[in-house]
Amino acid sequence: MKKQDFKIRYSEIAKLAGVSKSTVSRVFNHPNKVSENTKKIVFDVVNKLNYRPNMIARSLRVDKTNTIGIIIPDITNSFFSELVKGVQTEGHKNSYMVLIGNSFENAEMENEIVYSFLSRKVDGLIIVTTSSYPNYLKDLFVPTIFVDRLINDISFPQITSNNEKGGYLGMKHLLFEKNRKNILIVHGPLKFSNIPRRLEGCKQAFEEFNRLNSADRETAKMETLELSTVSVRAGEYVGDHILKNSTDFDAIFALSDLIAIGILKKIKRYRKIGKEISILGYDDIKEDKYVEPELSSVKQEKSGMGKRAFKLFMSVLKGEKLENSNIILPVEVMKRRTS
Repeated sequence: MKKQDFKIRYSEIAKLAGVSKSTVSRVFNHPNKVSENTKKIVFDVVNKLNYRPNMIARSLRVDKTNTIGIIIPDITNSFFSELVKGVQTEGHKNSYMVLIGNSFENAEMENEIVYSFLSRKVDGLIIVTTSSYPNYLKDLFVPTIFVDRLINDISFPQITSNNEKGGYLGMKHLLFEKNRKNILIVHGPLKFSNIPRRLEGCKQAFEEFNRLNSADRETAKMETLELSTVSVRAGEYVGDHILKNSTDFDAIFALSDLIAIGILKKIKRYRKIGKEISILGYDDIKEDKYVEPELSSVKQEKSGMGKRAFKLFMSVLKGEKLENSNIILPVEVMKRRTS
């Protein structure tokens, strides 16, 4: 019989260790309730049996598993895969295994993954949440870092980009540099904390432009459109809508590159991109350089966000005093052919 086919049960460990099954269960699930001597006896049996979770036995002795869980909303979105890459890069340097959970933008699925990771005794969690106040907050007994989308609880360390500045810089690029006057802003659900902040930045640039040009009657117009999902297909829907309704927009600021790519795909055969109409995305994902024409975008430090999140987790794990537990990363406009 192969070792990997041999499943050791609590009862077998208990029999060889001379303890009860409940004691074995406590050793694995509540080690703080078992004496060091009893734990040693159980661990010795586990190791002699070459029980596959030797790593678990070791981790209980040192109170660490050297694993961290990261939960993202959409693994197919390059923004999130780059974020995960950053976590894995730093995790590897510190001998950490990274467990990845995909919530599919579903709050219930996010809850399930959180509790699943906690049951596997991860040392910590990094979460891109679907809610501003998730139900599981009261049960988080390991260091937890929220990234990209913030929650309404300042007791948790959080890392995001300067979303307000991103919206401002993107809108300023279209208004002041490209002299666009009729701009459509397309964005995902407002429940995601980063979206209202980006819109606030857009509004600031818009009001600044109109204030400076009011005397010359060169004021601009701005409309917003909220989508229920963030995807290329959602962007294609917007592109079709623009073409069918013969709108006079001369610029589109999509607050996600996936949406921008979908819009670009639909309208580039009918409008001169970069001349008749400018398209600006947000995130600066790798696909931006492979679409035709190359997509202008507000750049976020995607991998950098993941790296900072892991470093912050390690600081919390070590009990270090945090100088700043609410980190805001810089953004910039990457100017390419679509704008």
